[in-house]
Amino acid sequence: MIPRLPPKKVMLSSDHDFIEARRKSLRRFLHIISRHPAMYNSALLQFFLTYSGHEVVHKIKEQYRGSPDEYARSPVAAQAKDLVPPETQAEFAVSKEQIRQITSHVVKVRDMANRISERSKGNATDMLGFGKELIAIGNDATVASRWGTGGNNVLNLLKQSFRSLSVEFAGISEKHALQGIREEEGVVDQLYVLSDLLQAYHDLCERHERGVLRDHHSALKKYGAMKTKRMAATVTNMEQGGVDKIESKIQAQENEIANRENRSFYSLHCIHLETQLVYANMQILSEVVATLVATQIKGHQEMAKLWEDLAPRVSNMLPSELKENGAKSPNRPSSPR
Repeated sequence: MIPRLPPKKVMLSSDHDFIEARRKSLRRFLHIISRHPAMYNSALLQFFLTYSGHEVVHKIKEQYRGSPDEYARSPVAAQAKDLVPPETQAEFAVSKEQIRQITSHVVKVRDMANRISERSKGNATDMLGFGKELIAIGNDATVASRWGTGGNNVLNLLKQSFRSLSVEFAGISEKHALQGIREEEGVVDQLYVLSDLLQAYHDLCERHERGVLRDHHSALKKYGAMKTKRMAATVTNMEQGGVDKIESKIQAQENEIANRENRSFYSLHCIHLETQLVYANMQILSEVVATLVATQIKGHQEMAKLWEDLAPRVSNMLPSELKENGAKSPNRPSSPR
């Protein structure tokens, strides 16, 4: 399974979020490749991870141009047919459909977790802005006239209280931002890893069906056309030289069919192992749920402590007699009629 790479080119006008998303996608790509049982110790990967020069892509092409593919290098390729149980095709279809459904759910959970993290970051911005606006009210130097207040001193008292709330709301904002980071790194990033892995599995299945199987069917079709041509040559009494040439091509095509058939079995064997790897990686869901619960508990406990510390201060911003009277003006004018 090879996960998809992000876009190759980064435009100069690309915003910070796009660049950060691309960086994370590249990191996930290397994480999945480096942990894959069949690829983690490959010479190509080791070369990529240890090469410190420039133009690494061109160097890799120079170093490994003409290298045999996985099938040609595998010690079990010749016995591939014996490694594929008879029920493989049916089991593969069932597993592929189940994984397709799970992928749909994982993508939805990932997007929801991403929104949870974004809301925490949004709360951080809003709480910081909330505190700044209260401080702006507290620092307002405009003196309210008695005509406007009717002798009510509530605004002046509130200004005094609001000027001292900057530290508290900044602290609450920081906790919301920290919560957003925890949710992103502990939950969202892990779900992206799993969704990338699942998508890589679907891409692998598509390569098998559109690549290996198609090549096998194409070889069979070509073989059928050759047999038809051989029969026509017999009917028309073609010269022996022409018949021998057709027979030689048929023999070569039979060898090609055998090779394609064995490659198809080897591909099924690999898919069987990759399917088991996908199910093994479902443990990420357990880790995600546990991390989400722990993160929410920790975040709400920290947030509750800050709000509880702030509660006594905001409950005493106004004298009790003003609160009991509903902060009404002592000389409230009547409405004009």
